[in-house]
Amino acid sequence: MYFLTIYFNSIKNINDSAFFIAMPYIAIIDFSGGRGGRVYGVAVAREDSLRDIGSHARFFPHFSDLRKIRKARLLDLFPRRLSRVERYIEQLYTTRDLDSVIRRIRSLSDIKLMIVDGKLLDKVRREFPELRVVPEDKRRLSKSLLTLANILDIALNVHRLRHPMKREVEWVRRTNKYT
Repeated sequence: MYFLTIYFNSIKNINDSAFFIAMPYIAIIDFSGGRGGRVYGVAVAREDSLRDIGSHARFFPHFSDLRKIRKARLLDLFPRRLSRVERYIEQLYTTRDLDSVIRRIRSLSDIKLMIVDGKLLDKVRREFPELRVVPEDKRRLSKSLLTLANILDIALNVHRLRHPMKREVEWVRRTNKYT
């Protein structure tokens, strides 16, 4: 115990240390299809950041609940609204290939919970039998998890409708050499 106290007191920045206490991640995998093709995505946040993400819920309504004009406005405002919460999100990635999403998840070391769209549930459970994988149910998610799911949903729709020719979009990526 004495050694750890000295070690932690000698560290100026926890990210500079070789010893890093990992916080568990929450990952959400979603799918969006329609005009513009199929798009898959993953949003990852640390468990301790969810409260901060939830405090911005009013900026990220569920996309399918909006009327056509509000949807178009939300798509245009998304990059600016995302800038308010991107410091709390570890990864936000959309692609046209589900295997790329699975590779992203494999690169993380400490996933506590994975919330997955019902259409992708079986495939993700087969890929990650050791993880807790639950279906996405908007009625049962907490406000914070629902906000993170809505952020991913909007990112998928922006990719699908505003960037139909792009194969992938890297919205947010924190580089953490310890995961």
